[in-house]
Amino acid sequence: MNSELKFVSPLAKKVALVDAKETIVIAGRGSAKSTEIIAGDLDRRFHDMPGAVFGLVGATYTQVQQRTLASTISGLARRGYIEDKHWKVGRQKKSWGKPLFQPLNWDKWISIYTGCGLCIMSLDRPGMSNSYTVWKLYGDEAKLFDYKLFQEDVVPTLRGAVNYFPNNPHNRGIMLCTSMPSLPEGQWLLDFEKRMDQELVDTIYELALNVEELKFAYYKTKNRNTKDKIQKEIQIRTKNINVLRKHCVHYIEASSLVNIDILGGDYILQQYEVLGEDKFLTEILNVRPKGTDVMFYNGLSKRNFYTAYDYDNYIDSFGLFHDKRSENWRRDTDYNPALPLIMGFDFGVRFNGGVIAQFDYMENKLRVLYNFYVENGGTIEDAVNKFHEYYKGIQYNQIYLYYDNAGNNRNGIIMQTAAEQLENLLMVRGWNVERKTKGGANTRHYKKYFLYEKVLNDKNNKFPQLLINSNNCDDLITSMRFAKAKKDSKGMIQKDKSSEKKGTIKPRHATHLSDALDDLFYPLITDVCTTAGIIGF
Repeated sequence: MNSELKFVSPLAKKVALVDAKETIVIAGRGSAKSTEIIAGDLDRRFHDMPGAVFGLVGATYTQVQQRTLASTISGLARRGYIEDKHWKVGRQKKSWGKPLFQPLNWDKWISIYTGCGLCIMSLDRPGMSNSYTVWKLYGDEAKLFDYKLFQEDVVPTLRGAVNYFPNNPHNRGIMLCTSMPSLPEGQWLLDFEKRMDQELVDTIYELALNVEELKFAYYKTKNRNTKDKIQKEIQIRTKNINVLRKHCVHYIEASSLVNIDILGGDYILQQYEVLGEDKFLTEILNVRPKGTDVMFYNGLSKRNFYTAYDYDNYIDSFGLFHDKRSENWRRDTDYNPALPLIMGFDFGVRFNGGVIAQFDYMENKLRVLYNFYVENGGTIEDAVNKFHEYYKGIQYNQIYLYYDNAGNNRNGIIMQTAAEQLENLLMVRGWNVERKTKGGANTRHYKKYFLYEKVLNDKNNKFPQLLINSNNCDDLITSMRFAKAKKDSKGMIQKDKSSEKKGTIKPRHATHLSDALDDLFYPLITDVCTTAGIIGF
């Protein structure tokens, strides 16, 4: 392959030298987890385990498509891999080696010229994973993985026969990479640290450095006898190190600064502006969250989140790699064409946008399907265009519109209120709009807090269930997760909205989107509970 000199970050260097059977990398954005660490490990395995099959895992299939696969292929390209010469989608070329396991369906399979196969796996398509037999698993953004699904549906595919590579430490190995988990669901990854023998890792690292020095001496000398002796010594030492690697768990944490020579200081400053303070600490500096604040959405957890992609009938028709043309309502199996859309909208200067939901009265469930927004100068019309671009083409064009009561106020400068502007912009695009916010005082925060608390902590199915599409509403979920509660001067609970005024927090992650949900959630759920005769909500 390509033998030219390349820069490798200290993180990627250490991971490559330790080369453990199980590797867990918790590192900030831009630390080249897919392009260097995963792609580098795959490159080594393609050559020392010819014919073996490896699994590339994601929380969702679209995550693998959009991010992990593209980054990994880019990393392989940096190592000289060329499509149709060294890899191809589907069945291998006749001149290439054959994989030790062959799939029934080659559509989601990448063949490698050494006979290896790279199969795509996702936790939201368990049937896809179950059909494979692999020798090692790779996963990026692992903090998004459902631990139970990963253990039950993906890990059992590590059944590649050990006898094909009896001395290789990577038989049935795992490599998981991610940025720092900020939510409880990702904390299982941090537990790998308890399984690591630091002394063993340090020993392997030192021994591997000695081997690298021998390799340098091998290439430096021109004496044939000396080369033969060095080569034999390298083989002996590598074999001994591999015995240690078979029992090694390597857990490592690093901030994005580990790759500062490539990223540059401007990238770090830019990410501070883009992510905001809270996410910057976890996503860039890799700081573990403290989690000591009282949160406004008490009880919000993974049971409130779901994914709903139509892979078989829609997304798969665009091929193995992500196609932006697939980003519309047709990919969503949670959209019910028999129900109207419910829009909650938040008006502002730094932010205009909202959420789209549907309430299923038969199932007693409020599903939040999608969030949309524009920031920092984007207008109401810009936000409407984003919504319309995603949902244009649906047959039932009814929208029930909710918003903060301030949207009905006139400012003396513009003839229309913000709500009237929004309504008209939707109507000229063919939507039938019914405004549900009639004016008057806004609902007090403490009332919203206690209603959310009852709904989110309901164990007896007494209240309607709140469900949020985690793929289409990632920013809404972040807005809710980081929304803190505080008490006002009278001791009443309020939502802490200070995030909206902090320049260090992006508007999408401040409380704007969660406010948009509040605007439809409280009146809608209150009405449902009243109709159902539920007392004490």
